[in-house]
Amino acid sequence: MTDFVFPFLWGLVVLSAFIGWGRVAARLAGAADPDWGLSAGWGMAFVLAGGGVLGLAGLALPWVLMALVLSGAALHGVAAFRRPAFVDGISGLSVALIVLAAIALLTRYMAAVNFQAMSCGDDDIAYFTYVSRLLQTGTLIEPFSLRRLSGYGGQTFLQALVVVAGKEENAYLVDRGIAVIVSFGLVIGFFRQGGETRAVHTMVALILTVIMPLPLLNSSSHVTGLVLFLTLFRTLHLFPLSDKDTATRHLWLIGAVAAGAASLKAHFMVTALATVFFFWLISLLYDRGSLGRYGAFLGHLGLSSLVFLAPWMALLQRSSGTILFPLFQGNHQPGFAETYSGSLEFTALLGVLGDFFISPQGGLFCLPVVLHAFRRGSPAGLALYAGALISVVIIVSTLTFDNLETHHRFIAPFLRAAFISTVIFILSDLRWVTAGDPKAQFVTRTGDKILFVLVVLLLPIPVYRDLNRLADKFDVTALAPEHRAAYARMQSAVPEGGRLLAAVEQPFALDYRRNVIFNVDVPGAVSPDPGMPFFKGPGPLKDYLLGQSIPYIAFRDFSMAGGCLYRREKWEYYATSDHPMWRRQSRYFLDFMDNVEALVGSEKTIYRGNGLLVIDLR
Repeated sequence: MTDFVFPFLWGLVVLSAFIGWGRVAARLAGAADPDWGLSAGWGMAFVLAGGGVLGLAGLALPWVLMALVLSGAALHGVAAFRRPAFVDGISGLSVALIVLAAIALLTRYMAAVNFQAMSCGDDDIAYFTYVSRLLQTGTLIEPFSLRRLSGYGGQTFLQALVVVAGKEENAYLVDRGIAVIVSFGLVIGFFRQGGETRAVHTMVALILTVIMPLPLLNSSSHVTGLVLFLTLFRTLHLFPLSDKDTATRHLWLIGAVAAGAASLKAHFMVTALATVFFFWLISLLYDRGSLGRYGAFLGHLGLSSLVFLAPWMALLQRSSGTILFPLFQGNHQPGFAETYSGSLEFTALLGVLGDFFISPQGGLFCLPVVLHAFRRGSPAGLALYAGALISVVIIVSTLTFDNLETHHRFIAPFLRAAFISTVIFILSDLRWVTAGDPKAQFVTRTGDKILFVLVVLLLPIPVYRDLNRLADKFDVTALAPEHRAAYARMQSAVPEGGRLLAAVEQPFALDYRRNVIFNVDVPGAVSPDPGMPFFKGPGPLKDYLLGQSIPYIAFRDFSMAGGCLYRREKWEYYATSDHPMWRRQSRYFLDFMDNVEALVGSEKTIYRGNGLLVIDLR
């Protein structure tokens, strides 16, 4: 029971810390006291900016992260005591709906405490492992990892804030629990900017953030991405460049939020920076202001984004040999991109893009951009849509071997944020415009009743599903104690301080303080120069690893039944499948397995047990 209760309570402390640090960010930026949702969004960006510095300095250690969380929660507590304004201006019906929303949010949060998805190839191999490495070493160095190359590490840092007081099975809480609450707060807080919070505002917030599903798979950034892009929209909307009161420090807050979003995943950088640029351009066209003044704005926006992202970029350079993937390839090996992206003729590429935009996943959430053509909407919302649509074209055009579902999952955090931002702005604006029109108010009240019926009918569905997830995962652990002990026994065969290459199923169970460990998550994709050799036999692999001062290989028995990623049977099946990405990647997996197994016959095996082996190449 304590394995659930303590992480449950600690996650609420983390949420409180985001709000507290968000108020600090507001003070530094000279902004008025924000609502709690925007405070949490700003706080998440503020913490991510600090996380890059801590990771680069090797100081993202448990006691530092706990101090960061507790101090932020203390700041929130002091502010709440001085100004208890959580329910200012809320009507009676809204209070009832807030209670209903609280139940839905609480069940979603509880279901995320010990939640685990069927994504062992992502979480067990990579994302959980990054959190363990970060907490044990204070930094995030994974030179053989594709997933490390494709993200700066911001999501790992957010997960570590929760896992520092729990275990790997709590790593989903920040994305599936805390971030859902913050996204609700960002939407409801936008409506509160206009004055009284109406019942319809709560209903809209529930539909957009709780009822409407977001495509999810693993513990990487999904809802946290949505939160940072909604925060970017609200920050841009709060500080229009046409406003003479917009100060330099407001621009730096925008840069901090954009950098926070970019730190979560590599492709989020395109959306975040494109959104900021289009916000500047649209503001310039709307305002027709001084080019000199707007030139200074653009300089501050670009410089601030770079300053806050620079520590994460430097850390990625240290880990994976690049500050900006995929523009600069770093440790990514030439030719491997052909396994997940095939070149298409222009007409075929247009067909792929057309299929996405006419699909329900794409077309529905792109449709509100048309509203900007008929009614001058918020420059912030239009800019976010422009940045999102450019990113959609790039991702769909690049990852041509992925299917529509995968494309949608990659794109959903920022495309859904653009959808939500436009919808809530238009609803808020229409309410203000039609305030004195009795006919329009009749239509509005009718619409409110329809929304109320929808909420009453639809909300029980996610609540029911979340309660089932809670019951299913309440006492489930990511790795049983006996399996952790097996990994400890395996690692003890390697001398303390020894350097080893690991190809095991749960590398998060390893002790990264005892040994220098290099995890392989996708063989052939990423490795330091001159690159891990493939299709040349075991000898060149041995020479390469010794050249990298890696004398040990730890791996699972590839022929053993069960397991997840490093299972020969799985990749032999994919070698004959119709999916071009898995078929091409299977060649690398099988060659790696063949070479390692060949080395077992020629080199010294220093450990064998529980399906785990270690060989000494010296």
